[in-house]
Amino acid sequence: MSKAKYDALPAAYQKAIVDSARRAAVYHRQLNKNEEGTIIESLKKAGMTVTENFDKAAFEKIVYQPVRASYAEKFGTDVLSAIEAEK
Repeated sequence: MSKAKYDALPAAYQKAIVDSARRAAVYHRQLNKNEEGTIIESLKKAGMTVTENFDKAAFEKIVYQPVRASYAEKFGTDVLSAIEAEK
């Protein structure tokens, strides 16, 4: 949905959309968590090498921070800050 369309909705509809999206996100994260082991095992059985333990800080330094900086330059930090607050 475009921001203009969302902004044109009554406040009650906006709240319903946001509340539903938040509930769906919680459900989806739990579903992923529940299925992670099965998915990893199926990938391994298919011959894929799966790295389960890695240096998250090093990964973020190499990937996350440059991508975040590029996004922030184009779109600002409001959305990024909201996403990071949900972690």
